[in-house]
Amino acid sequence: MLKDLRTPKIPITLGGESMYLLYNLHSRAYLEEFYPSYEEFVNQDVNEMKRKDIIHLLRAGLMDFYGELNEKYLDNFDYKNVYPKPSMLGNILTEDNMEEIKYQIIDAFISSLPVAPAGAGDDKKKQA
Repeated sequence: MLKDLRTPKIPITLGGESMYLLYNLHSRAYLEEFYPSYEEFVNQDVNEMKRKDIIHLLRAGLMDFYGELNEKYLDNFDYKNVYPKPSMLGNILTEDNMEEIKYQIIDAFISSLPVAPAGAGDDKKKQA
């Protein structure tokens, strides 16, 4: 039996609306377009994230939720024009909810990252 490899949709409520976060290859491509070093972005200290980083990470996770609006942009790898627009997210995020939402976003993003199979990297340990 094949394992279901789809990344889970993580529910989130923003501005009183139920939505979901989904981090997939489009999300990664979006982040790579805005951050010269994806690895540096992913490995940065959560406490060092700027508001702009939170908005980009949230936007990347919501692209699938706005699927019909984004289809033409995603088909053309046009990540600058996808929904939600940064201005929409800037209006939803406030100083009061920023910390809570930030950790929800980060938890969803981390859950989407691939997990190394058991024993991966054991060859390197044996060589050392």
